[in-house]
Amino acid sequence: MSPHIALHDPVFRDYFWIVLISLAIAGAVLGFLRFVLKKETASMFKTYCSWILIAGIGFIVVFLGRIPTIVGVTLLAIYAFKEFARASGLYRDSWMTGAVYAGIVTVGIASLISPPRGEEQGTGWYGFFVAVPAFAIALILLIPILRNRARGELRRISLAIFRKNFRPPSVAQRNQPEQDMGRRARSAGRRYDSALASSILISILWPVATSSDRLDRWNWRATGRSFD
Repeated sequence: MSPHIALHDPVFRDYFWIVLISLAIAGAVLGFLRFVLKKETASMFKTYCSWILIAGIGFIVVFLGRIPTIVGVTLLAIYAFKEFARASGLYRDSWMTGAVYAGIVTVGIASLISPPRGEEQGTGWYGFFVAVPAFAIALILLIPILRNRARGELRRISLAIFRKNFRPPSVAQRNQPEQDMGRRARSAGRRYDSALASSILISILWPVATSSDRLDRWNWRATGRSFD
């Protein structure tokens, strides 16, 4: 998409008016609550202003075209992971965060470039795009080996893989055949869901299995029952 195409694209114009009307209605409701009903809406207005900012930036990057959209989504993913890492404590591990940042940037690059041999139609290197998560997970799993460290690594690995695999479909998927794209998306989704579920399950059960206190209590109970 380019600015010229966006101006004549009915989908872009429909979404523009839908968002604009929704923001106008929300602003009118907040104004009614504040000035007529005399309600305290300071926090709501802050949230409303953030909606306006997000909507404006989103429409601007989409209006400017494919490359600005990819760059904007990549920067948004980097910022979102930064907040996620700070909230979860993963930000203290520079190795894991660096691996996830590298994966996000690589996904953006795969969306920008074309296949070197020209074997795929459309824009973006889709084959490389769907392979990036596998390489990123392999890199995340390799980090504890390189550091020769096992304690506490399972939780960091689970958090890193969790954030890496939860991402929206890329702009690289444009101009792909509809049936082929749907089949690839479903197949990739099943792989990601299985890997994610396994990592979360292991991260929950591992502390239980390796806790010396729990093992001692279990052995004590098992020994007591054997004498009954």
